[in-house]
Formats: sequence, structure tokens, C-alpha cells
Amino acid sequence: MNMTNQHQKSLAAAQQITTHSRGTDTYQRIETTDLMDTIERVLESRGERYSQTYTRCGGRSRITGLQSTKHEVCYRLLDRTIDVNGSAVNPTISFFNSYRGESSCMIYIGAYVFKCSNGLVIGEDFYHQRIIHRVGPTYERKMRDMEYQIVAALDAIEDTLATVAEATRIPVTPEQEVEIIGSLHVPKKVKDRAIRLVYSAPEIREAEGGAGTSECGTIWGTYNMVNQIRREESKSLWTSRSSDGQLLADVIALRASLAA
Repeated sequence: MNMTNQHQKSLAAAQQITTHSRGTDTYQRIETTDLMDTIERVLESRGERYSQTYTRCGGRSRITGLQSTKHEVCYRLLDRTIDVNGSAVNPTISFFNSYRGESSCMIYIGAYVFKCSNGLVIGEDFYHQRIIHRVGPTYERKMRDMEYQIVAALDAIEDTLATVAEATRIPVTPEQEVEIIGSLHVPKKVKDRAIRLVYSAPEIREAEGGAGTSECGTIWGTYNMVNQIRREESKSLWTSRSSDGQLLADVIALRASLAA
């Protein structure tokens, strides 16, 4: 661990020591430093290179006379990138913790990017969890399973990157693309737009379908084109890992069935 991380942990610990206690039998304190230790233990055991940012946020409090305080800690995985709406983004592990219990502890693992100045965030979600500062079996289970869930999310990121690498190496002809698109479980208007773009010039396909000219003729290009059109037609820029991953898996499986 570098000196910056040590300083940030010391700062977080000092702030927690001076905070107001809720003083109830049901309140369960969640230490920011414990969350940081858990995340870093997983990352370092896997040999992951990461950068870390630490922020202390203030706001209004439900407790009279006090200011609400949250810690935001973000770990960015430096050796991995995931495509998010055409941008290469490093996956992150982030959490927000109000150690006074004024709001839930929230943990997110995924690849996210700001889309506009009003704070809209789009991306691919691999794991998220809400932990309430309340004594009970639910709290104990979530805290006990956290390390396992982080490992599972990192494994899912590796699987996604491996699948993407495979897709970029699988060639596909226009005729095969048309057959694959026609067999996908997507709305008809998405299929119609995608099939029309298959026979369009590469620059038109890139402009309307989101697939770069270097991706044309590969399964990855087919997937990107269909996924971009699907997002536009659904008026949504946010897609979950399950929906995106299933679409890519379907494209690869259909291409394999054509080769059989």
C-alpha cells in the first residue's frame, strides 16, 4: 500500500472517531477503513494495479445541529478497459459510506462514464449492493459475502474481456450477418435497421450503427451495431451486464452454428 492510501485511511479513521453516535440498539456502524481493507486485500491478492481516489462529501443531516458526511472511495483498475458507448473505460470499484448511518452504504463495481454535465452516468454494471446501518442477519450476511461478491465481479469482468477478444477475431460475411441479426431476440425495428446497415458503406455504418470501420467484418462489429441501434430505439443509454452479455453470447453462438 502506498503512502497516499495510508494517509487517506488515517484521515477517514480520524473523521469517524469524532463523529456523532446514533446511540440506538439497532444502529450498526460500518467503518470506511474496513471496506477499504477488504477491497484492497482482494485487488492485491489478484495482482491488480489500481489507482485510488478518496472524497469526503458534506450535506444536510437528519440529526439536528450536525452536517451529514459521506466518504466516497473509488478504485480504478488500470490494466483493464471495457467499451462503454464507444469509449474505452477502466472498470472501477466504488463505495459511498455515511458512517453516521444517515444513508445506506452503497457499493458499485462496473465501468461508467459521465454522458453530460447534468450528472447522467451510463455504463455496464457488474455488481452493486446496498447495506443499511442496522443490526441484524441481513447486515451480517452482506458484509460476510462482500469479499466473495467482489471476486465474482472481477471474474465477470475478465470473462467479458475474454469474450470481447474472441469476438474481435471471429470473421463474418454480410450474408452471415443478415442471418444472425434475423435470429436475434431483439425488436423487429432493430433488426430492420441493422440489416439495412449491413450493406451500407463503412462510414455510414459507423455513423448510424456505432461500429468502427476496423470492426466491420467481425462478430464484435455485428454486436456493436445491433447494440447501438437497440439503445437508440429503447431511448436508453444504460444497459446491464446481463442484457449486453446475453446479446454478445447470442451473436457468437449463432455465428458458431453457421460454421457447423
